[in-house]
Amino acid sequence: MRDGTRVLIGRTMAATAVVAAVVGIGWLLILGYRDQLWDDWMVHNALVGVGTGVIVWLVIKSQPRNGAIWILAWAGLFTGLEVLGYGIAAQWMENLGISTPILEIVPSQVPTGLALVLMQVNWMWMGVMLTLAVLPVFPDGKPAASRWRWLAPTMLTVIGLTMFGLFWQGRPSSQIPLVETQDTHGGFSSITAAFVTLGYPLTFLLGFVSIAALVGRYRRSVGEERQQFRWVVWGASVFGVLMMGALLFDELGNRVEISLYLGAVALVMLISSFGIAIGKYRLYDIDAVISRTLVYGSLALLIGVIYVAIAVLPWVVLGSEAHNNTWLGIAATVVVAVSFQPLRRRMERLANRVVFGRRATPYEVLSTFSQGISAVDPSVLTELAKSLAEGTTAVSASIWSGRSGNRHCIAAWPEIPVEEPEADDAVAVVTHDGEELGLVALVLPAGQSFPPTDRRLLDQVAGGLGLALRNLRLTEDLRSRVEELAASRRRIVAVQDETRRRLERDLHDGAQQRLVALKIKVGIGASIADKAGLEDVKGVLDTVRAETDQTIDSVRDFARGIYPPLLEAEGLEQALNAQARKLPIPVTVQAAGLGRYPKGQEATVYFCVLEALQNAIKHSKAGSVQVVLSEEDGELSFVVRDDGVGFEPARGDGGGLVNMSDRLDALGGALDVTTAPGRGTEIRGRLPMRELVVT
Repeated sequence: MRDGTRVLIGRTMAATAVVAAVVGIGWLLILGYRDQLWDDWMVHNALVGVGTGVIVWLVIKSQPRNGAIWILAWAGLFTGLEVLGYGIAAQWMENLGISTPILEIVPSQVPTGLALVLMQVNWMWMGVMLTLAVLPVFPDGKPAASRWRWLAPTMLTVIGLTMFGLFWQGRPSSQIPLVETQDTHGGFSSITAAFVTLGYPLTFLLGFVSIAALVGRYRRSVGEERQQFRWVVWGASVFGVLMMGALLFDELGNRVEISLYLGAVALVMLISSFGIAIGKYRLYDIDAVISRTLVYGSLALLIGVIYVAIAVLPWVVLGSEAHNNTWLGIAATVVVAVSFQPLRRRMERLANRVVFGRRATPYEVLSTFSQGISAVDPSVLTELAKSLAEGTTAVSASIWSGRSGNRHCIAAWPEIPVEEPEADDAVAVVTHDGEELGLVALVLPAGQSFPPTDRRLLDQVAGGLGLALRNLRLTEDLRSRVEELAASRRRIVAVQDETRRRLERDLHDGAQQRLVALKIKVGIGASIADKAGLEDVKGVLDTVRAETDQTIDSVRDFARGIYPPLLEAEGLEQALNAQARKLPIPVTVQAAGLGRYPKGQEATVYFCVLEALQNAIKHSKAGSVQVVLSEEDGELSFVVRDDGVGFEPARGDGGGLVNMSDRLDALGGALDVTTAPGRGTEIRGRLPMRELVVT
């Protein structure tokens, strides 16, 4: 099924749920069924229908394949139709003049059409329970872990069987009132009765297991997902407690009115937590909500226990002797007043531990800060930002370098902010020796003020961060200077090679051509002298012509040594082979699979190999030399290996190795020399294969 079709179906279900719930409630109000709206849980069904319908309508477009959203869609559809069906049944009964409360009707005693409507009303309210089945697959429709894969299918199966039990027991031929089919008093008189009897407690039991699974997933979550879970964990926990209270009041205390109120509040909490978590959770400070709920709820419970222990328990034990003792009430009041503040502080610490986990104390933040105060590694500053956020009420922290209007974020936790922060209470400027170097910024939860203790901690961190930012700036300047130095070395090498090429062209096109012209003119003169019988003159001119030939050869050799045209025309292998043939010892060149490379790289390798060959001839007393050129792992490399006498590495060979090393280093390469006296010498050079850029 296409996503567009899913969106259409989902929004149709959501719209049906909302419209059916609103129309049903309005219909029942017009009929005067105000008490039944509350007593028969129609308000509760309407809350679920409208709440889940709105959530599904807003979210289904962006998450059409999310199983959790589809469970909410079915929950809303069933509960919305439940309210509408109740309104239809009430109108039908008004038309027939039946005054019996709807849930006390025996289906077999009313017309079949009305009985069929009541049959649907009897089971659709179980859509409320589907909201619990969302918990194991919240928020992405997938189980929290592999061990929880069974939970959602099991819950849906139990709820489905309970629905079927209610559906079948409310059939038109049923001989018992609807209210008796919807409680656990039916026992195991039939299979469908057993479905209902077992379905209720199993649904609630699995609901508590789902809350436990949700809490476990919340503890493992991070970032945005953790914010979502905080809302739903809180809403589900409150729902579980309130529904357990509602069940106890209904089944054991026979206080249905209290159960109705607790159930309504529980559903509002759960549906609201879903809506906020899936939608605009960032607009609210859930941490403060959870923390205050835990603090004041626990305080109310503890104070109640203290008061009962002092003022009520003696009366229960001693009887009438303590019944009118006003001193017990005074003592209880004094104990409560004295213990309130210490209890509140302890409960706040406990609530913060539950909500936030183990948070860094200000001392731990300053310890982390002192360890990294001179750091130039941004990862250390990121740890500082994390510690600062965890040690305050902030949701994120960031460290910025530079002056106002020209700052950039150098460290942040949990994520780098998009915009530069503006000056406010949660921002502290970092200075060093009176110079503004940056700032430290915290992001607080919406609507929350900045506590004074957090302000002091932020000021202390910012006050000592100046040295770290100063070091970071110096490091950046040094890195920039090193990069500029490397670039200048590359430019120098490139200029040297270009100068060589220009000098070679000047010799070829200038001096060499003039010498060739002089040779031709001398030859002409020798021919004229020969015809004129001037043998002495001819002999002198022949000698000049021979010397001119030698001079031309010398100029050519010199020009090729400066920068061989063969290197530029045909590449490394041909140029080195040409030079190898001129050397006084055997030299083999291996360059299988070698291609063409940028001029700067080819020139660097060529002159380094040439330098190594000259060193071998001058110093090594080698009988032969082997040159190997290769390309591998993104590098152009060469090896010059001789069988000479070698040398002591610490002594070196003078300037030859230094020249080769400098040439390679200028282009990001490296040189390795392996030698020892009597073992020959191996020179290895490698050069990254990248385009040489000259600026």
